[in-house]
Amino acid sequence: MTPTNVLLQAIVDLLAADLNTLAPAILANKVHLAMAPFTPSPNLVIASFTEATFNGATAKNVGVGTQQDFYDPSTGLRNIQLLEPAGGWHWQTVDTLNLPQTIYGFYLTDNANAVVFGCALLPAPVLLNDAGQNIDTGFIRLSFLTTSPF
Repeated sequence: MTPTNVLLQAIVDLLAADLNTLAPAILANKVHLAMAPFTPSPNLVIASFTEATFNGATAKNVGVGTQQDFYDPSTGLRNIQLLEPAGGWHWQTVDTLNLPQTIYGFYLTDNANAVVFGCALLPAPVLLNDAGQNIDTGFIRLSFLTTSPF
């Protein structure tokens, strides 16, 4: 049986509000920058990534609670958009310590940095080699097909 859009949207709604994964009530999930190449896959784990170490690369906390979710008719995808921290998804080098570094993408973990929930590559790797340089990711979204995977 093929589920209807009612059930497919319910899945996204439930996940966006799930206290055990994307919507913790207290301990925020984190978005980290990756300074080594990786290939996005549903099978990646923490050891799959090398976290950026420049001064200013500290992981950003996702807003706690229910995340935004919606259907995008232009892409045909259902999305869960992570709640941005104050200042947005912006990382900036403070000085030249641990530079140069090339940033390839970012990944989402639980608060304990034990579980990976998702990852993405930047459109192109970004070389950081001086103080005051930045990485901005824009909106961070988990996207799902509008058809059942079964």
